[in-house]
Amino acid sequence: MELNKTIRILDPHGGWGNHDTGYYFSGDVDDYSKYDTGLCNRLLHWEIVEDLCTKSNDDDLKLLVQTKIWPELEILEIPHTFGIEYKETYGTWRSGYVYDELHMKSIYDLNSKTIKMATPLTKKKLYSIYENENFNFNKDNHLYTDFGYETLSSIQNYINKSSTDSKLVFNKKNRPLQNIKIKHTFIKEHVEYKYRRGCIGIHIRRGNGVDITEEDILSYPKNIRDQYRSFVKNNVKVKEPTYKFYSDEIYFEIIDKILETNPQQEIYISHDLPDELMKQYYDRYGNYNVKTKRDDRYFYETYYANNKIDVYHLVNYGNVIDNVMDLMSLSHCHFIITSPHSSWSEFAYSYKNATHIDVDKGIDKIIYEYKNFLNLITLI
Repeated sequence: MELNKTIRILDPHGGWGNHDTGYYFSGDVDDYSKYDTGLCNRLLHWEIVEDLCTKSNDDDLKLLVQTKIWPELEILEIPHTFGIEYKETYGTWRSGYVYDELHMKSIYDLNSKTIKMATPLTKKKLYSIYENENFNFNKDNHLYTDFGYETLSSIQNYINKSSTDSKLVFNKKNRPLQNIKIKHTFIKEHVEYKYRRGCIGIHIRRGNGVDITEEDILSYPKNIRDQYRSFVKNNVKVKEPTYKFYSDEIYFEIIDKILETNPQQEIYISHDLPDELMKQYYDRYGNYNVKTKRDDRYFYETYYANNKIDVYHLVNYGNVIDNVMDLMSLSHCHFIITSPHSSWSEFAYSYKNATHIDVDKGIDKIIYEYKNFLNLITLI
């Protein structure tokens, strides 16, 4: 592959994962980091660079990511994006991360046997590109991201607040993230059929970043309360509380009202917990109305194994199959009850321009929007 022009996407959070020769998503060593890989943070961050690539209208421009940080490339088709791997010649994780980051920034000229550094794409430069609508990268053939964690929404908000001359508006019906696809047609069609128009989604967040109190833990059923307490103690990291804990009783009330309105309603629940900490939903509703990632896991893993994909690696390295299929299942629902401020929820409702409402809007508003949704799909 010729790499005449590139934008190299470095992880703004410093990597992720708990691996012998890999990265850490944070400075803490925790087993759960292989499950919370910041997938949607990475995808929303990638979306900016893909938007730049598309607007440049330059077929030579390629986007590069580190395969170690983006193992999802094995089963996801991400436009213009290629994974780069390096031979590991270092010892500790910290030197490894610095080594790979340096490798990503380096431009190797085999003809002249020289090495030079790519040009940093800083926050100032990024905003200037959008403000001036200048997407020509001929002067800088090789760039690397150096603008911190940004999304298209944050760029739009910043420019619109700081500029009085023009307003930046991104087309919500044509977002770059909507072009991400499941690679294998059979799996893609399975998801599209299973979570077709009538299925609704709920995103429940109970792990990293959630401000969890002992009172919240006591809201769990007695038979799994200690297990959740242990999960929180050993796995949940909260540097700054970002997400609020919403109890099962809140979700039960919503689901009860939905099923009261439509007893046949299919509901997909996306969550960040081990299966056993969601058993209360199956106990209450069975597996006819409610589905989660556990229901299709064997189906997906068997398919990928039969197609010569290293399932063991994907499961144990970054929980890739669960994470990708959970996200894509939720993203194919056309009415989604979202978790406030969550990038996972944002990706999901943006993917198909789904009707969505945050769980904190209250039962009356949620059911009102749900009934409007039912009326709409009845008319289609």
